[in-house]
Amino acid sequence: MKRHTSTAYHEAGHAVIAISEGLSVWSISINGDGSGAVFYSPLRNLNLEWDGSNRTRIRVEKDVRVSLAGLIAERLHGGRHDPKWSAGDHNHAADMIYSITGSAEEANAYLKLLYIQTRQRLKLSWPKVESLARELIARHSLKRAEVKEIVGTA
Repeated sequence: MKRHTSTAYHEAGHAVIAISEGLSVWSISINGDGSGAVFYSPLRNLNLEWDGSNRTRIRVEKDVRVSLAGLIAERLHGGRHDPKWSAGDHNHAADMIYSITGSAEEANAYLKLLYIQTRQRLKLSWPKVESLARELIARHSLKRAEVKEIVGTA
């Protein structure tokens, strides 16, 4: 049950930040093995190899904040996160940031900034994260309309 609770907060963090970034959350779930998933509108038409526009940078920042939100929500809830379950999210965030920066030093600083921003947004939205996590624990799966009803438009 502890794993399911951590997963619920992890996935609720992703969902709340996705909604705050203007992305549509289609569903959120916890699986029997304790893993979970949030399906949200992807950031389409990004070609990071050639597009250095501000629009692309902003879209990457949104994606990174959503990726980081899960592990941050776990930490805010339980004081730590399980790297086994959140390594993929962190690696995705790091890869995205590295693709738009010129060096590892810049990427690390940028990632740290986005981590801090995401943590602050989650703290401000914590009641929504808690409500969504509680409902996810109770129901194991939530569809778009249910998520909107619980969280609102963030």
